[in-house]
Amino acid sequence: AMSSLWICASTDPGILPPVSSPIRPPPPDDSIPNGGAIPLGGPLGYRYCSTCNIHRPPRSKHCNSCNCCVSVFDHHCPWLGTCIGERNHRTFFLFLISISVLTVVVTGSCLRVLGESYMKSVKEMENKRVEVGDDVDTFLIRDDAHPFHYQLAFTTLSNLPIEVAFGLF
Repeated sequence: AMSSLWICASTDPGILPPVSSPIRPPPPDDSIPNGGAIPLGGPLGYRYCSTCNIHRPPRSKHCNSCNCCVSVFDHHCPWLGTCIGERNHRTFFLFLISISVLTVVVTGSCLRVLGESYMKSVKEMENKRVEVGDDVDTFLIRDDAHPFHYQLAFTTLSNLPIEVAFGLF
């Protein structure tokens, strides 16, 4: 997940270079005024960006966070600190898939640790019930009536980094 994060964050999203000239540039060659098929303006045509001083191609937008025009702009991702555009769509999708897989693995591992801890405490409670007797009132009055929470807090969680390092998965 970390590698896909860095790959996506460091990939150029398709930034369109701005023109620093104060004179407005002419329309692109493939636009309708120059004999092409793409109109100027409108949702499917070239639009002029006054900040970058360029005619943006269709589906391109100016990102206010990055202060540049991005080709096939999707959104500005605050977690990556960059725009998602034409050149990093695939790496962003790879990042989303790796985060989803990591979420499933971590959730499964947590449920496994909780389940094992619960089953261990239930077995300990049954063993102590046999020692004390089947009298439920006597069992509930004892100080160790909630061994699951103690076992979870002091045994399982304190040994968890060691177990993860040596093959919990």
